[in-house]
Amino acid sequence: MNDEASRPTELSVEQLTSLMSESDVKRAAWLFGRLIEEEDELVRANLLKPYEDRVPQVLRVLPPARAAALLDLLPIGKVKRALFGNYTRIPDDRLRAIIAAMAPEQGARLLEAMSIGVDAPREMARVLAGLPQAALVPLSQTLHPAAVIRLLTELEPQEQQQVYVRLGETAAVAVLEALLAEENLVYAAWAAHLLQALEPSARAAIEARLGENLREMLARGSACGMVDPLPTQALREVRLFLEEAPPETAVTVLREMHPSRAVQTLRTIPAARGAALLQDLAAQDPDLAADLLEAMNSRILLRPPRADTAPAWWLGDCPAAAILEAMDLTQPASQALLRALRPEQLELILQHLSPQRQADINGILETAQSGHLPFSLDVLAVGRGRRKSRRVDGGFRWVHIEEQLDVGARVKPVIIDLLEIELEQVRLEAWMAVDEKTAMPVSQAAEVFEEYRRTGRRPGGSAFAHMGLVQLSRAVEAAGAMAAINGNFYFDYGHYINGITLGIDMAQVPGLFFGDPIGWFVSNGTELIPPAFNRAAGVATSQGGFYIDRVFMTDITLPSGRRLRWDDLNRPKAPGRVIAYNSLFGYRTERADTHVDLAIARGHIW
Repeated sequence: MNDEASRPTELSVEQLTSLMSESDVKRAAWLFGRLIEEEDELVRANLLKPYEDRVPQVLRVLPPARAAALLDLLPIGKVKRALFGNYTRIPDDRLRAIIAAMAPEQGARLLEAMSIGVDAPREMARVLAGLPQAALVPLSQTLHPAAVIRLLTELEPQEQQQVYVRLGETAAVAVLEALLAEENLVYAAWAAHLLQALEPSARAAIEARLGENLREMLARGSACGMVDPLPTQALREVRLFLEEAPPETAVTVLREMHPSRAVQTLRTIPAARGAALLQDLAAQDPDLAADLLEAMNSRILLRPPRADTAPAWWLGDCPAAAILEAMDLTQPASQALLRALRPEQLELILQHLSPQRQADINGILETAQSGHLPFSLDVLAVGRGRRKSRRVDGGFRWVHIEEQLDVGARVKPVIIDLLEIELEQVRLEAWMAVDEKTAMPVSQAAEVFEEYRRTGRRPGGSAFAHMGLVQLSRAVEAAGAMAAINGNFYFDYGHYINGITLGIDMAQVPGLFFGDPIGWFVSNGTELIPPAFNRAAGVATSQGGFYIDRVFMTDITLPSGRRLRWDDLNRPKAPGRVIAYNSLFGYRTERADTHVDLAIARGHIW
């Protein structure tokens, strides 16, 4: 590559686009890959400002076929980064056009990579929903069914059926077999639901290709059908009935309910009541009780599936663990339920249980669990590195460490600077960059910045000044401090807008501001942010001690002076009980006539 293009970030978007359009495809791909690497380096050094990323600007201008030709020659990590890892969003129509023009094998690898985690599947599913059949069928020939299922779970039922119909017979059969292999009634009902979307001839052909066991599971799922979730009011009524009805009556209703609605209801009732109902149900039908318990969990795909490896799942949300914690394991019905659980599902649930309850279950089943997760992850390899240190003013010691971190894909340089201090000889002070005057509510942040982010234009300096952005080096100089560090993780307006795009309307959540620290924040003995999140805090005492531990509130004092304690944390609302919620529960609670929600932020009740 010539000297003119040796530093792509020094070129204008017009120059980059011209070079990538006119050079041969290999040279252009090298240039594009180098641009991604340089922008990654700038991001790690905190030198790339929002709206200045050039990767999305280039992809907005390059013809989709040319962009796809370049991406076909890059590692899949860089492809994922180029299309989805920028600050400025690439329009969905442009993303679909590029993916449709990519080689099918490369496109399938991208979909599999984007099926991992929490946010990535949501973004990919949105794009997948509008991908034309002519592009989807070639992709599906090599796409692992586990990745398809993970992406389908992020779509509405109607969108699920539309994508499934466009997959083609080979991929449709693979998805059905993967669903039915779960041997779970809820998954079987979903498989039957998808199958009904096909033309009768295609449906008959697929049913003929399935084995006898799978056809039996499919017939079992077809008998259940597929129904929409219960509306809020109906769900509340069913939940109250299951909580208050005599156990025999409640179990009869639970057994006769559609499995998906039974699961939906079980997720909302107290764990102790759910444990009692499932225990009584297991006395009659342990397989059904096990199916419902397994289906209550929300699974996250953790490792890219390949033809020669099984997909690795983890339970991102595991209400089944709370039920097993509350269940009386001495009862034969509970033990029958445990034995009806599939071993791989039980092992996932065990990771969320207390050590004592794990030991109890292992003793009942007479198993020797390894104690390790049921999948393998690459271990980071660290080299010998270099370390140097010197004394600085005040008798402190500065340590500089240069390390090489091998993460498998490539070796990354890591630089760590440490300042060793005696806490008795220094005063630590916590400052908030965003105060009451500069705080920007989420709804306003979304209104101000969405247009800029959508078009790729940079907002004016006044918008950033309004949000109270502070340059750390200037803050250190103004305070006369020796050193400073960004101590808290804080809310980012980009995350707000992403959340809205992904269907989480954070602008409707009261009391959220851009720049608010996440976690406990105390400055000069004054508590500015309560410990409302399940995060650790660092505490330096006047006696020179330093501690790191999780901190959480036990009660609050209302403006009236009344002290309010809560009875439980992150549980469904129950009459007469005060419940506290943090971010582990979600962004909103369910409405209830018996309760009033108080959102506490920045020292106020919203």
